[in-house]
Amino acid sequence: GFWEEEGGGDNPKECAPILNRNAGFLGLNANAPALSRASRWLGLCGADTSKPLPPVAKVPEARILAADAERTFKGDQVRERMVGLLASVADGDYHQGLGYVASFLSLLLPRASAAAILSKIGTSENHARGYWKAKPEAFARDAMVFETLLQ
Repeated sequence: GFWEEEGGGDNPKECAPILNRNAGFLGLNANAPALSRASRWLGLCGADTSKPLPPVAKVPEARILAADAERTFKGDQVRERMVGLLASVADGDYHQGLGYVASFLSLLLPRASAAAILSKIGTSENHARGYWKAKPEAFARDAMVFETLLQ
């Protein structure tokens, strides 16, 4: 299964890159609290798996999706699923931040739920619209505002 292949067993150095700093939060026998929280995320952001995802333009540099999957997971099947998930929501443009969120969601949710959440928060004015573009102006703007608020 996934956790046996990607989790590294008792040796954190053998786990998938996404789990390098996991510190036991997720694992073969440690997912119940996280899964319970994750089950509410669809409703919290207003995503709906009963509706089809909106059509998206193909990412011109699709190799970057595969490269991010390789930097995230160890197994070929898991990498292929991640590339498919990213391609289903990256609307003609891509930023690595989408890969981080997609990989985390895919650890906890079925693909349809992860895709619905990514699509919703990536296009919603209330969430992260524009954050996952190659030139994420919206993210940079919000980061500068956040930094100012912290001072």
